[in-house]
Amino acid sequence: MSRPLYADVDAPTTMPPGANAGLWFDKFCDQWDTSRRGSGGLTKPSKTEQGGVRNWLATITANLSDSERRAGPAHVGDGLLIAEIVARLRTLATAARGFTVELHSTSRIAAGTGNPNPLENGLQWHRGLGVPYLPGSSLKGLTRAWADIAAKVDPSSPVAGGDVTRMFGPRNVSKSPQAGTVIFLDALPCAPVRLEADVLTPHYRPYYEGVGENCPPADWYLPSPVLFATVAENQPFLFTILPRGGRDTGGVDDVALAITLLKDALLNLGIGAKTAVGYGRFAGSATRDAATASAITSTAQQRYKAGDVVRATRVDDPGGKGRPWFTADDGFGGRFIGEVAPDVQIAQSGNLEIAGVNSRPPGYNFMKPRGPKPSPTPSGRRK
Repeated sequence: MSRPLYADVDAPTTMPPGANAGLWFDKFCDQWDTSRRGSGGLTKPSKTEQGGVRNWLATITANLSDSERRAGPAHVGDGLLIAEIVARLRTLATAARGFTVELHSTSRIAAGTGNPNPLENGLQWHRGLGVPYLPGSSLKGLTRAWADIAAKVDPSSPVAGGDVTRMFGPRNVSKSPQAGTVIFLDALPCAPVRLEADVLTPHYRPYYEGVGENCPPADWYLPSPVLFATVAENQPFLFTILPRGGRDTGGVDDVALAITLLKDALLNLGIGAKTAVGYGRFAGSATRDAATASAITSTAQQRYKAGDVVRATRVDDPGGKGRPWFTADDGFGGRFIGEVAPDVQIAQSGNLEIAGVNSRPPGYNFMKPRGPKPSPTPSGRRK
C-alpha cells in the first residue's frame, strides 16, 4: 500500500504528537491500492485489505491496536485551543443576544461519512482545530425538520402557522429570497475528542456493486466488514444560535424557541448517519442546561405593558410584507398600527408607545406616543 504523495516524501507511519488529526486522516492514509485504476488513471481505495484499514484506524482511534503500530491517541485536538474557541463562542452569543447550550452525546456520532476518503467512509473535520464537528447547516436542517413535525402533530405548537418560515426562511428561495430570523453556528466539541472504530457488515456486496449480470441478494455471499471512524459517546458539544442582524433585531424570542427545538431534535431524531439505529443522539448536561434554561427564561421575557413608552428600533418585516416593524429594547417586536409610521429608517431608533401586548407569538403592537411623554428610563419603564 502507498500514499498519493511524491516518491521522495518520507511520511510518518503514525500521527506525530500535536498534529492536526483531520489533516492526517484525510491526506496521509496509506491504504491506497495503486493496482486499481479508475477514470483518468487515478488510484482507487482498496476495498479488500481490511487488516490494513484496521492498522490505519489504530493511528487515530483509542479502541484499536496492532503489534506493528502503536494505538492512536486517547483523544484528538488541542485542549487549550478548543477551550479558547468555545469561550469566544460564548462571548459572541452574549454580545449578540444569542443563546448557547452544552449537550453531550449519548451514542456514537457518524457525521460526514459521505466525505471522500480512502477508507470509503469519511468524517466531518474542522480544518483549524483538527477535531470532528457538526456543521451549522446540518443543525438548521435538523431543527427545521423537527419544527415541521411539531407543527403538524400539535396545531397549538409555538411553531404552528407561519413561524417555521419566519424562523428558518422559505423553502423556495427562488420565489421568495428571504433569510430566516435565526442563525445556526457550527457545533464544536468542548474538549478533546475520543474517536472509536466501528464496523458495517454488508452481506450482499456483489449485489450492491452490480458485479456481473446475475447477482441476487442471496445468503451465499461472504460478509464484508467495513471499518470506519466515529466520535465516541459522552462527548460534550457547544451549540450556538444567534438572532439574524445582531442584538437590536426582533429574533431573540425565535432564538430561544430554536434552542428548545434543537435540543428536542437531537434527543429524538439524532444527527449524522445511522440515526435509525441510535447514532447521533444527545442529552443535556444538568448543570449547563439549568443555567441555559434560566437564562432563556429571564432574557426572553416581555418587560413592558400597554401604555409604556419604550425605545424601539425599526427592522425589516419578518413576514416580508413591507409593514413598518419595530423591536423594543427587550428583544420583542411587532408592527406599527398607526396610520402614519414614524419617519425612521431600518436600524434607526425612536420612542414609541406600546399599544398592545401579544402572547402568541410574544411581541408588541406599537403606536406613536399620545401627547407629551417623559423619556424612557434606562430600564425602559416610565416614571
